Amino acid sequence: MAKTKPRRRQRTAPPTFDTPAVQQALTDLGPDQEWLAILKALVPTGVADTGQLRRATGLSRERLRYILDRFVVLADDAIVARVADRIPRPGVRGRSPTIYRLGAGGATLLRAHGQSQAHTCGLTDVTAIAHARAVLDVRLAAQAAELTVQTERELRYGEGHVLRPDNLVTLPGGRPALFETEQQSDVTVLRPTCSGEASGC
Repeated sequence: MAKTKPRRRQRTAPPTFDTPAVQQALTDLGPDQEWLAILKALVPTGVADTGQLRRATGLSRERLRYILDRFVVLADDAIVARVADRIPRPGVRGRSPTIYRLGAGGATLLRAHGQSQAHTCGLTDVTAIAHARAVLDVRLAAQAAELTVQTERELRYGEGHVLRPDNLVTLPGGRPALFETEQQSDVTVLRPTCSGEASGC
């Protein structure tokens, strides 16, 4: 049985979200559009923790915290929503970093800046959020290595067959590599993936 990936996206925008006013307030934070870089980092998987946001944007801890706080002041949790659960990273000691989900207002702002694929993150299950964060880790590692990476894009092969790998990385030399991140898996997940790869995907 093929793996069913969690539903992540909702298009409903908050009814009281004043996009022009919020955008102007964010623009007033500075000319570099750091706030937009934060939101763009949330597009691929819908979630990111503070460490991932810092790696994706290059912002300092203090600057990131300041902008995230401004999001809350301007629109409560409509731009980004803080995940209440502290989700530990396997093998990492200490306090788990705070995780944020992309909100409806944040998705609206992104689409206004040409990010047509931006959607509200609807993840609430702890396992699904942990999976999304792990998928983003792979994406960020590939980008740090200056490799082309596509996250959760459909790949069609054969006659009507479709794979949606967590990450598709183009290795040096042009060879593609599929990366699947599993929180809870067994051989029923492995079989369809191996079958797709064996078919020449």
